[in-house]
Amino acid sequence: MPYTACEMVWLKNLQMELDFGQPRPMPMHCNNQSATYIVKHPLFYNSTKHIEVDCYFVRYVRTTKVIAF
Repeated sequence: MPYTACEMVWLKNLQMELDFGQPRPMPMHCNNQSATYIVKHPLFYNSTKHIEVDCYFVRYVRTTKVIAF
């Protein structure tokens, strides 16, 4: 999921450079229910163990409205 989010950020920046940007967040489809639940509900970050920096990146990208689930 973090690699896909990184690619989506790159594509969004490329679209902005080409003056083809869209103001809405890009939809991201994921079939991992636990990962999307952790990203959507930040209160559960404290109760999970071994969260890497990638998960925080996905959360940041979602809160800045670059991607949407």
